Amino acid sequence: MEKDNKKSAVMNGIAKVFNAGGTGVVFAYDATSSALKKAYSYMKKAGKAKRMFTKGLATVTTSEVKQLKDKIGQYERKIKALYFEIGKEGSKHSVSESPLEAESVRQLIADVREYEKEIKRFEDRIVEIKEQKRAASEQKKEAKKTGKKVVKKEDIVRQVRKGIENTIAKSVRHAEFDSLSEREVFDKVAKDLLDNEMEIKILAAAELGKIGNPAAVPILMEAARYNNSNLTSEVINSLISINDPQAVELFKGRINDPKFTVRIGCLRGLYKMADDDVAIPIFIDGLRDKHPEVRRTAATFIGWRDYTDAAPSLIQALRDNDMRVRKAAIAALSNIKEETAVMSIINALGDKELEVREKAYDAIRVITGEDIKFDAHTYGKELKNSINEIKDWWQQRRLDKAEDAEYEEDSVAADVVVDTAVEPDEVESDEVEADEVESDEVEADEIEVVEAEEPEVVETEEEVVEDEVEEEEYDEETLDGMLKGDLLEICRDRNIDHQDSMSHEELKNLILGIETEEEEEKFEIEEYDEETLDGMLKGDLLEICRDRNIDHQDSMSHDELKNLILGIPNYDEETLDRMLKGDLLEICRDRNIDHQDSMSHDELKTLILGE
Repeated sequence: MEKDNKKSAVMNGIAKVFNAGGTGVVFAYDATSSALKKAYSYMKKAGKAKRMFTKGLATVTTSEVKQLKDKIGQYERKIKALYFEIGKEGSKHSVSESPLEAESVRQLIADVREYEKEIKRFEDRIVEIKEQKRAASEQKKEAKKTGKKVVKKEDIVRQVRKGIENTIAKSVRHAEFDSLSEREVFDKVAKDLLDNEMEIKILAAAELGKIGNPAAVPILMEAARYNNSNLTSEVINSLISINDPQAVELFKGRINDPKFTVRIGCLRGLYKMADDDVAIPIFIDGLRDKHPEVRRTAATFIGWRDYTDAAPSLIQALRDNDMRVRKAAIAALSNIKEETAVMSIINALGDKELEVREKAYDAIRVITGEDIKFDAHTYGKELKNSINEIKDWWQQRRLDKAEDAEYEEDSVAADVVVDTAVEPDEVESDEVEADEVESDEVEADEIEVVEAEEPEVVETEEEVVEDEVEEEEYDEETLDGMLKGDLLEICRDRNIDHQDSMSHEELKNLILGIETEEEEEKFEIEEYDEETLDGMLKGDLLEICRDRNIDHQDSMSHDELKNLILGIPNYDEETLDRMLKGDLLEICRDRNIDHQDSMSHDELKTLILGE
């Protein structure tokens, strides 16, 4: 054990060395608002330190991609070495002893996960750099074609500063403030957007969002023209906090920003402020974004907007190469209860990821209203057979529905034929009457025949009425012997208000006209506030989720279930790791989580996860 601890300590030491060695590169492109806020006051007070700080940022050159690739290579070699160590440690234990549960092995696996996470960060940055270079190259080519002169970066910055100055002057002069001091504070914070240091601009943008005065909206939109992705992300967060519809134009304009966090921020803003005709087409386009987190966010927002016309795009997303995107697409289809997607979701039961199979199973039950049997933990031939059985069941159900619909159409057509049978005879008799007098006798005979048939039609209608009367005489024992599908059919025939997800017992009570306590509670669920939900047991929240067909898992915590009922999204650790600190602060404010703006990214993440 001592040897294991030493080895673990060595590996931790290696990880720390690599993290320290990569700090300059990582910090240069992933500087979060946490680090910036800590540096803000320091830069204001110490000019020398300020110059050192900005000089460090200037080390990001065109060789950054090469540096990142070198780091990836080093980390991959370390991962390989760690797997070798894991194999050595595992060989010391028998299979019955569960070698992967050994503390030393678990620590080595944790180290591997950390390295993999860092590699993913480097790879995302490389993609971003290449995208920026590609955009710049296309801009130059376009300029050559059109003969336009390429505007230098210095000229752009100068124009943006001038625009911000003018906008601040107008906003401060015309905006409403509660006091003179409030106006002065606003003016001072807004003018920090003119500072030479990008970090101070970012802090100013965040502070304007906290102040919340709508006068900041045009100023922040002007500041986005600096075309710095970190600043733009903070600008978007502040605009979402202020919640002014003017910002929708910015979200639309920045939806193709090279940095994926900016694109995600734009989707959030559109979801919160834009109408369906504006937001939904952009969400659908987002399903084809090159970054999986953008695709996942787009699918989630489509589901929350309950937009059924987007079902074909969501069905395409079921084949996404990222598990999180596939799960989000299934959840969205489940939320909008799109029956045309059921067969595609059934195919997802064979997904290689257990979480996707479980999500698909839950979605099928929600959409169809049937409690089908399926074990997501099976594999191979057994899994394939289970999926085929569900496919057969669904195809038979669709066939039965089609036959019922065809029968109803035939019945309606037959009624129409009977009702209009007199008209051809009358027309024909009129024509014959014009030619011969003898046709009157024929016409009279035909009319008598039609009149003789009318009692049969009346008799048929009486039989239908009698059938309906017999249906009303169903007793509890008879209904107990029926399948759930039969009860659903009775409810539809009688126009009884129901939901396909209701249980057999609930449908039976509806048909018998019995009001249960559970049904009375359903009408009160919409009035639950956060305080009421906090006072409930987890079982109560699970029941509410089932009643409302809210996509959930029984293993979720009390707070996660509460957030689902209140419409507040739940975030996993991996998603929060990818967000900027400003995003985490926004989540904390939205959820009234007690926090401090000076907290680090990890501290805020821990608060949100409730750890």
